[in-house]
Amino acid sequence: MDFKHILYEKRNGVATITLNNPGMFNALTDAMGDELGQALKDAEGDLAILSLILTGADPGFCSGLDMRRVASRLDAEATGAETRSRVLLGRGVFGGFSPTSLYHSRLVTIAAVNGPAVDPGFAFALFCDIRIASEKARFSTRYIRRGVPPHVGETYLLTRLVGTARAFELMLLGDFIDAHQAEKYGIVSKVVPHDQLMPEARALAERFAKGPAIAISLGKKLITRAADIAPSAEDQMVLESFYTNMCHNTEDYKEGVRASIEKREPVFKGR
Repeated sequence: MDFKHILYEKRNGVATITLNNPGMFNALTDAMGDELGQALKDAEGDLAILSLILTGADPGFCSGLDMRRVASRLDAEATGAETRSRVLLGRGVFGGFSPTSLYHSRLVTIAAVNGPAVDPGFAFALFCDIRIASEKARFSTRYIRRGVPPHVGETYLLTRLVGTARAFELMLLGDFIDAHQAEKYGIVSKVVPHDQLMPEARALAERFAKGPAIAISLGKKLITRAADIAPSAEDQMVLESFYTNMCHNTEDYKEGVRASIEKREPVFKGR
């Protein structure tokens, strides 16, 4: 696939999408969103791909919207109406891409945050399942500084990660926090030296890619459901049992049992 605003590769069961507007710290445009949506759809449709890394071309992860374009449209009545509609409907759509597609993807999604992640860029990282940061990463939701409330799902996701009090502080002040503060708050799983970020992310992604695809996909559904609707323990255990019984019919389950008995690493096939 030929892309101009992102880089896209597939290797060893892992798809990697790199936002590629480095001169603007990978500021978002509708064209970039269109390509993001196309790449994610391609990865979803490729059954050899089981995990996905989202990152940005150095020196940034994603600085949010291209504010020069936003400013140029302030007096455009139709565009303003469209923007207000998107916010009111909670769509958070960028071209052909909605970050919720990362959250609901069958793939395990990993954000490799290599620099500033701001506003929608921060949301893109939050919608991934796992976040790893380089020591150069910085995070902020700065909508409040432009006279609008936080959106693009950040009130939903960030509150769950850091708790209500810290969410108030982060989202209603709009300050930056560095990678180590983000790790302390539980926003990222790990902070690594900048030159180790992609090797760390790829090693993790390849571990998922070598795993039992059906079980991992169902496990992701269970985890996101538990976070979303806070079911009772009993209700969650019923669904866990249902999905577990589904996996009992897979070849990967049989391989896992055999490998355990034979004291070796399992070789999963995704069947």
